[in-house]
Amino acid sequence: MTVENEPETKEITKRESERDSILTYLAHNSNICFKSQQKWEKDLTVEEKIEIGLELFKNNKLQFLTKFGKYLKYSQLQYFRKVTEYDPNFQDIDIVLNNLLGASQENSHNVIIKNRRYQAMVKMIQETSYFSEIEMMKRNPLLYNQLIGQYLTSDEVKERDRYDKDSSFVKILMEGIERDNAEKVRQQEEEVEKYEMEHEDVSDEESDDIPQPSTSHWGEIVFNRKPQKSINIDHKSIFIKPEERKLLKDEFVTTMYESFLSGKDTDFDYETVDNNTSYDDMDEIDNDEEEKYFDSEEIDENCRAAESSEDELDAYMNTLS
Repeated sequence: MTVENEPETKEITKRESERDSILTYLAHNSNICFKSQQKWEKDLTVEEKIEIGLELFKNNKLQFLTKFGKYLKYSQLQYFRKVTEYDPNFQDIDIVLNNLLGASQENSHNVIIKNRRYQAMVKMIQETSYFSEIEMMKRNPLLYNQLIGQYLTSDEVKERDRYDKDSSFVKILMEGIERDNAEKVRQQEEEVEKYEMEHEDVSDEESDDIPQPSTSHWGEIVFNRKPQKSINIDHKSIFIKPEERKLLKDEFVTTMYESFLSGKDTDFDYETVDNNTSYDDMDEIDNDEEEKYFDSEEIDENCRAAESSEDELDAYMNTLS
């Protein structure tokens, strides 16, 4: 081997190593159908999947990207910039690759934002009152009353609304105003919901008595009744078991967590979290990045998606057009 050829040889070896790493990564993804099989046939081994992928890679890189590109990470997709420069299908590959890179980059950004919000939520649960029962009640008073509030006893309501003995007069005053506003919002939303349900009932009566899906809340279904204003809180509380109350409370808390993570808390400044790198957990980001490729696609047992490769390519190019 001449000295002049050494750099070129090293580059070829490096590219082959990157290629093999990509093939191994794909072979361990159970959502990918490498080959259409009958039910009675044994599942392909990792080695067999790698062999199938390698053959397609060597014969048609455009087809390879069309079939497997959506499962690859951003850094793995970049590899194809280096190995398709002189490919006869370069222009088509460039179009497909740009679309895949754009989608991957957007997904990566979403994963980062999701992770930051989760880390912020954990910290807020531990260090602030943002996810306390009172604060969550203020943000969604109607749902709170439907799942928790209406089943509290008088003593429990007093305990919930009890002020900290160290609270200042101003803090108590502002807290009272916020709770009054939350109660007004609850009453308004309750009136709107009542109005909508009454009109649904009228529509049901005019539909020749065809059974319709229930619009009742989970708690109302459990007890087979709608909340009545004439029933006091203490009376309602005797109709629900402790374990049922816990389920309802868990449902409320979970809904409030999901609201925050989805960016639906209108009074919260998400910029302070979404653009804050201090919330980054790199290990968690890497795990999320990998899992999204394993979980993003559902595949049926007959691998209908693995039809003729030419059909897949034509369909993909028509979509781009």
